[in-house]
Amino acid sequence: MKSIFIVGLLYLSALFIGLDDNKDEPIELDVQKVLEKGHDINLSEYAVSIEYIPFETKSETLLGWVNLFDTDGRNYYCATAHKSDNISVFDENGKYVRKIGNKGRGPKEYQTLTKFSVEKNKYGAVEIGVSGNTECVVYDENNNYLKGIKFKDLKNSSGNIYLGCAKYNADGSYLLLGSAFVRPYGMKEVLYTIDRYGNICDSLDLGGTTTYRQSTVIPGYGERKIKVLSPSSLYLFDNHLRLFKGSADTLFFLDDELNKTAAFLLSYGKYLEEEDFRIGVDNILETENFLI
Repeated sequence: MKSIFIVGLLYLSALFIGLDDNKDEPIELDVQKVLEKGHDINLSEYAVSIEYIPFETKSETLLGWVNLFDTDGRNYYCATAHKSDNISVFDENGKYVRKIGNKGRGPKEYQTLTKFSVEKNKYGAVEIGVSGNTECVVYDENNNYLKGIKFKDLKNSSGNIYLGCAKYNADGSYLLLGSAFVRPYGMKEVLYTIDRYGNICDSLDLGGTTTYRQSTVIPGYGERKIKVLSPSSLYLFDNHLRLFKGSADTLFFLDDELNKTAAFLLSYGKYLEEEDFRIGVDNILETENFLI
């Protein structure tokens, strides 16, 4: 399967451009052109200094492939979606600090770690929201349980939605990006705002999601092609909401009323014609001056 993973600086240097929530027209980026004519960039053009921080390695800190990462400005939080039982925390020097979260079926636990976010509440205290398939459990930075939020009424004709992405807000609310199977149209995504009690306050229909075919071996049936969901990505920058579509062709800015404005449009040219083409986006880093 042909894949493009948007995770680096080398071939998407065109993303190093000024950002403006209020611009009238979206910026168009030609990924095929960048891949074919792009060149290595010097990080010193964009960063005053670069520091490499090796994380402490011992039996309880082995991470493997990390696709969930956040920071409170002092500590670093790492995990692997659907595989990690909890979150590993390292200090600014890379020294292991502790684990956050408790996997299980109890009232202060979550069944599956799908996403997490690290925020500071109005008092400046760090709160970590860990989302599972049907709930969010919130801990403080010392792994003390603070509260749990059950996602109520998130049902469709096929049962619970699939949580593709979620973002905990320190004011007690929660931004939840969910996908559901809807006959006969396939998969669609909805962005929910959920209060501290788990009730839906608002929702935004984002339309159809992106899927791709993947080969897998099914016991008793041999190799089969299965349809896999490629979910959108949700993140906050400077208290502003961003949404990157799973099709990896549009980055939206969203306001407080969940009105969305297309900020960036990405085109892939000839690569979209290739069979089983897939674009993978795990994380987006945004600063005042650029996107990675």
